[in-house]
Amino acid sequence: MHFPLLDAGRGLAALVVVAHHVGNTSGMVIAKHGHLAVDYFLMLSGFVVAMSYEGRLRGEGGRDAMAFRDFLGMRAKRLYPMIFLGAALATIAFALAPNPDVRPAWIALQFLLIPAMACWVIFPLNAPLWSLFYEGIANVAHGGVIAFARDRTIAIAVGVLGLAAMGIALTHADYNMGFRPGEEWIALVRIFGAYLAGVLLWRLHAAGRLPRIELPAFVAPHVPMGLVLAPLLAPAFVPDKAVTLAALFLCFPASLVCSLVGRERPGSVAAWLGGISYPLYAIHMPILLGAQALGLVETPFAWLVAGLFAVAAAWGVERFVDAPIRGWLKQKKRGRSARPRVVALQS
Repeated sequence: MHFPLLDAGRGLAALVVVAHHVGNTSGMVIAKHGHLAVDYFLMLSGFVVAMSYEGRLRGEGGRDAMAFRDFLGMRAKRLYPMIFLGAALATIAFALAPNPDVRPAWIALQFLLIPAMACWVIFPLNAPLWSLFYEGIANVAHGGVIAFARDRTIAIAVGVLGLAAMGIALTHADYNMGFRPGEEWIALVRIFGAYLAGVLLWRLHAAGRLPRIELPAFVAPHVPMGLVLAPLLAPAFVPDKAVTLAALFLCFPASLVCSLVGRERPGSVAAWLGGISYPLYAIHMPILLGAQALGLVETPFAWLVAGLFAVAAAWGVERFVDAPIRGWLKQKKRGRSARPRVVALQS
């Protein structure tokens, strides 16, 4: 089962993240609310992982249940290559402009996706890794507990975490938190609130309990994309609290639901956006910092070029690194499953 509009939404959100970090790194205000893309990514992740693995983890359809370690292995194989590449590029960028406040141990920890809790941010060389770290925790919880939880339990958890997220959004200057030491509980609320919402939406969809939103063909692809981009690209003068609440409780869930109507491919653009989204998220920050260290981004136009280069690099990585690695791993798995088993006969 595949929903191309989810690919498109994920890719557009990744492009907004790049623009947001170009703004942060350069001192310009670009996509001020782009940090909310993390919550959209996690909602999609919960939906897709539930769709792809829950039935297998529970042994539905007469199949043997997938072992917990096999599930974790598959998730690690999907996520780790880009984590490693992002860490390697971040190390190169750091070598171009060393920061004496960064300890050598922190450089090594990023390759293992272990946070540097004594630092000012938990992944100082490649900050976006923070959400991948917490997504890994969510995946572990999914394979061990969430997949076997009842729908009502998931719904209650989503409600409680939603109230907590609302409280955080209303009592802080903005929702751009979770990547610093001391913000662990906020990170867990953000990650599990969005992730479990995605899980719940998948279960409701699979049970036929979500409303089927029929839109005219000429606007159907644009509505979910507009719902994703509206909060992420909201003008800087719009209060962050209002944007955050609209994104978490209206725009992102509605976008996901609207993306589930029909499975026909709207064209190669959606596939391309989906393909580059994860590599782009993992490697764009080291590329921007490397360009800054080399003195290549002295003007807004130069920053635009650096951002476009990150997109081009992500496309190259997806085509020549990530996709071949995934293909090789699938082929290896097929070969292993096709290998004849030797059964010892008892006399």
